[in-house]
Amino acid sequence: MVECLIRFFVSAKRRDAAERVAARTMEIAELTATASEWRPYEKIGGWVGTFRWFVDRPDDEWPLTVFDLLAVAQRIGHGWTMSGRIEEGLDLSTDRPAGRGAGMRMITLQALRTEQGVPGDE
Repeated sequence: MVECLIRFFVSAKRRDAAERVAARTMEIAELTATASEWRPYEKIGGWVGTFRWFVDRPDDEWPLTVFDLLAVAQRIGHGWTMSGRIEEGLDLSTDRPAGRGAGMRMITLQALRTEQGVPGDE
């Protein structure tokens, strides 16, 4: 099993406006989160939303999970930067979101095998 999270950095004055931008992006990504959290993000004068979900696959299917998450990334952004060791997890970020996500400034997508720890709990 893999626990994933995606973060949306949205320059919106109101949280409900940021939530609408994120909801449209989640729809394009074809993702359904099991949990979400919003907090103010002063650096851009907006909000950051964190969404978690699980990919229920055996560990030996990690390459297929990575492929599926890269396909998600392609639907919602361009020019992704990948960091870390792909054998341990997937860590992507872009400041070039796709579509009409007015106010969307940056997206990060992380996935780690659950035995490696939970993304964002460093």
